[in-house]
Order: sequence, then C-alpha cells, then structure tokens
Amino acid sequence: MNQFNALLKILNDELQGQRDLLKLLTHEKTLIVSIKQDEIDELQAKKSSLLEELQRLSTAREAIVRSVLQVEDGKKPVKATEAILKCSDLKLKKQLQTAATALKSISVQVKELNTYNSKLVNQALGILTSSLAIVRSTPGTELPTYGGKGKLNSKSADPAFQKRKSLVTTA
Repeated sequence: MNQFNALLKILNDELQGQRDLLKLLTHEKTLIVSIKQDEIDELQAKKSSLLEELQRLSTAREAIVRSVLQVEDGKKPVKATEAILKCSDLKLKKQLQTAATALKSISVQVKELNTYNSKLVNQALGILTSSLAIVRSTPGTELPTYGGKGKLNSKSADPAFQKRKSLVTTA
C-alpha cells in the first residue's frame, strides 16, 4: 500500500502543478495579446520552474508505476491506470482513479491552451514583421494606384503586369 499512497500523493501534486500551469498559460495569453514583453519574460521564468517540477513529478510517478507493474525495461511505456488496477484497497483505488482522470483532463486543457498561445505568438510576430517592413520601406517609392474604372493612375507601371518572357516553351 505504501507505493499506492506515494502514487496518490504524486498524482495530486501533479494535478495541482497542472492547475497552476493552466493559470499561468491563461495569464500568458492575456500578456501575448497585450504584447507586454517584460511581463511575458517574468512569467516565462515562473513557467520554466513549474515545468521542471512537473517533469520531476512525472519521473517519480513513472518509477512507482514501473515498480508496481514490475517492469524493468525503461523503453517500454507504462500507464498509471494499469498500476492503479492492481491496488487492493477499494477506497484508495477510487482516489487514485479520480486523481488520474482529473490529471488527464487538465493535461488536455493545458496542451490546448499552450497550442493556442503558440498560434497567438506566431500571429503577433507576423504583425510585427509586417509593421517593420512598412516602416523600413523606402519613402520615395511609388506604389501603383488605380482609378474608378480600374485604370492605372500612377506614373510607373504596375510590376505585377509587366510583360516578361515565358519560361515555358511551346513545341
């Protein structure tokens, strides 16, 4: 029973860590949208520390599960649910199953929010890159403009419609 009590403690610690990570990721989303780089950097340090702790807990959980299942091979994947099924104390078994289910559920939420934040970062970088390109563009260059009838009004020809030699040869 000692191994199962230790497993329950680790699962509960992991669950709390995942909840904390979910809160951090939610705050990170707000900071990304607001483009508050200094606060994002501070949050990144907290997130990094929390991820290290979660990795440590995951390694400890896996070691207990391997011990319960008597699996020596470190390459063979093991599941906590398989180890939980071996618990003979029904009350403890129920607690383990509840904790494992909650951990799996919140892990999915964390993964989805992390993916969403990654997309937000990529969009923000795209906007910043486009903005920088506009600011850095040569002010003397004239962009083609068109009138109401679709005729080119600018002095220079639109480069998109310049005649070029075709790369395809006809036989």
